[in-house]
Amino acid sequence: MLKDMEEQTSPSHIKLLCVLAIGALPGFLVWQLSEGVLQGGDIFFALGAFPLGVLLTLFFLPFPLKFRIPLWLPLLSAIVLTSLGHFRLPTPVTNDEAAYLYQAELFSSGKLTEEIVGPACPDGASHCPTHRRQMMERKNEDGVFVRYAKYPPGVSLAIAPFNFLGIPFLAVLLASVLDILLLAKLARRFGIVAPAWPPLLLATTPFFLLVQSSYQSEVFTLPAALLGYLCLLRLRDRDGDPRWNAIILGASAGWIFLCRPLTGVIYGLACLPGLLRNSKGKLAPGWKSIRNCILGGLPFLIGALVYNHLQTGEWTLSTYHAYALRFGPFYPDGAPMDVYGNGDFFSGVIRQLGRWSVGVFGILGIAALAIWGLWQSRSRDGGTAFLLGIAIPLAYAFHWYPGHWAYLGPLYCFETIGFLTLGVFVILDQAPGFWRRGLPLAATVAGITFYIHRFHITEEISELRNAHVMAAETMEGLPSNAVILLPANPQSAKLNLPSKPPFSPKNHVFVRELPGQRQTLSALEEMGLNGRPLYRFHLGGTREFDTITSFR
Repeated sequence: MLKDMEEQTSPSHIKLLCVLAIGALPGFLVWQLSEGVLQGGDIFFALGAFPLGVLLTLFFLPFPLKFRIPLWLPLLSAIVLTSLGHFRLPTPVTNDEAAYLYQAELFSSGKLTEEIVGPACPDGASHCPTHRRQMMERKNEDGVFVRYAKYPPGVSLAIAPFNFLGIPFLAVLLASVLDILLLAKLARRFGIVAPAWPPLLLATTPFFLLVQSSYQSEVFTLPAALLGYLCLLRLRDRDGDPRWNAIILGASAGWIFLCRPLTGVIYGLACLPGLLRNSKGKLAPGWKSIRNCILGGLPFLIGALVYNHLQTGEWTLSTYHAYALRFGPFYPDGAPMDVYGNGDFFSGVIRQLGRWSVGVFGILGIAALAIWGLWQSRSRDGGTAFLLGIAIPLAYAFHWYPGHWAYLGPLYCFETIGFLTLGVFVILDQAPGFWRRGLPLAATVAGITFYIHRFHITEEISELRNAHVMAAETMEGLPSNAVILLPANPQSAKLNLPSKPPFSPKNHVFVRELPGQRQTLSALEEMGLNGRPLYRFHLGGTREFDTITSFR
């Protein structure tokens, strides 16, 4: 009887396949139209995951539809896989992460800024390719030159205590554990038949693993997004103290704002329907809860404004915006690119959706099932999760930069990955047994495989950024004031300068070589490095084949 009822109420195979096909469409569009957004093999890996699910289903035909796995399995998966990622990378792969770690080091030593003798270059903007990017430099009110990271303080504050202990990676590991535990709680509240399956799927999805192998800001906002959402559901279900649930929800939005201001604003707005919309004969939490949410978020807003004032001299001028105005990058007319609203909206949306199409769970198109599940759940949360899944990619489509491709998925939308995981299981719990068996198994196997395949790209970038460490091991016999040029790269503008200016005349200096010799020599001259012994470091593939030769 139960089986008959499930078959009558479940979506048909045709409908599920159609939704998958719709979800796969952005992935194919991006693959064909936007070169560089996806890397070699991404689309084929994601496309091959569904047939893998069919094979696994046939092989595991007796696999119970309501098979419950212990919670320690997704916890162990997240801890082991993200730890391996961190231990395999000699250095972070982006300037963003280097900046967060730099600011965390300042915070852990009790400082907001680092005092420097003067600006790195007479014209810092023109030397972004060689300058230590994402580091703001300015003269403060006392006339002293200072340097600090351009980003809001939240991420570095999260890392700072662990940096003080000498183990900053533990901040990321703790965030991963919180993600798994909070998602398991949400799965139980949603009534998912096997509530440990969503955390396992999250812990093995390639996008999640690649991001959790980094120090990107989204690592530290995802737990807050899940915690706030849990409190929103508790408010709507009249579960627990409504005052504290609302305060924690507001604090979650405030923390996200302190890390990623635009995302924090979108998150707060998306929660409004959940606080105001009645459903299933229940009254919404209402305006009183909104007042308590504001109380919870207010300290974080004040903290952000105070930080702006201390660093830029103005309450409402963010460090991010100040950096964009001074260091660019710039359009030919001199306008800064990295200011919100300068993006091509249509291509931005396609890029974000295309990455979701490929990056979620390693199965092409499954993101559409997730959105469908969130739409079906809108009576439970007032539509908050669905709005987040839609609004965040739309908002960041106005950003000029689509997010680093090394992380596979749409980095700016990472906060929604937990909600999408729930959405998938909302559909799978209604789907025919074939789907309930095949998709979780396929996603778990394909996700880890996809992650391992994709990770080598991240390793290559990390090794290139770590070239100065390898060069230091082959410098025996070089003059103490030598300048060593590190390998050039078509994207040298994204590779930081390991030696922080101003440079000591008695010590080695590592500089990223620019694509042209004339450009390199001109930059060296303006940085005051001309006249020094000049060498070029060559990566040999392995340490024993690395060499240093004279530049001239």
